[in-house]
Amino acid sequence: MESQATAIHKVPVETMLYVAGNKTFNNDVLCRYLQDQTGLPCLSIHLSDLFYPKILEGPTSKLIFVDCAAMGSPKQCQLATLRHLYKDDPIQFICFNVAKAARLGHEAFQKGIKGIIDDQQPVDLYSRAAEAVLAGELWFPRRILEKIILANQASPQPTVKENSDLTRREEEILNMLGSGISNQDIAKQLCISPHTVKTHVYNIFKKINVANRFQAVRWLIDEQRKSEKRP
Repeated sequence: MESQATAIHKVPVETMLYVAGNKTFNNDVLCRYLQDQTGLPCLSIHLSDLFYPKILEGPTSKLIFVDCAAMGSPKQCQLATLRHLYKDDPIQFICFNVAKAARLGHEAFQKGIKGIIDDQQPVDLYSRAAEAVLAGELWFPRRILEKIILANQASPQPTVKENSDLTRREEEILNMLGSGISNQDIAKQLCISPHTVKTHVYNIFKKINVANRFQAVRWLIDEQRKSEKRP
């Protein structure tokens, strides 16, 4: 079996690691540890720097360890904001210092987070998590993986894959309408105002020529069936 260091060194050298938090001594030490263990450059930055994408500009792929103990509430909204900011960039996120009692699990997975490390975990788990995520795997505690698996075993909801008239956000909201959740819940999950959701829903109805949510869901199901019949 290959050693951890050997496996991680197969990652392209243009990969960059970051530790984002409150610039504490512990995070600086973690950054140096990750750099020693992985052979990849690592930089400790302040959590607020993540919300200014120009700071992380560059062609390199990036794996960012986000210190959730430094995050305010609700954490899900901040994670959603980060994922939206970097939706077109080769950036992956791992959350660490996550309290086991925190309601941050399946929601983080849905927001595109690739791993979670609970608080008070040994430091060697961080390099192992980096290795797994950079190899295209997930790194979640068992209790969270079980929830993800159970959720994925549920009956699939209709989704729209491509539509030249709908924006990416409108497609996302239309898919959520298909799952039957309310505008208020959509607003909470996407961290936008209910008024903004209402505006998006109005635009969706207009573009697909329907009058209400029921007709929108029927349109969504019909589109899915058409796509399934295409060769």
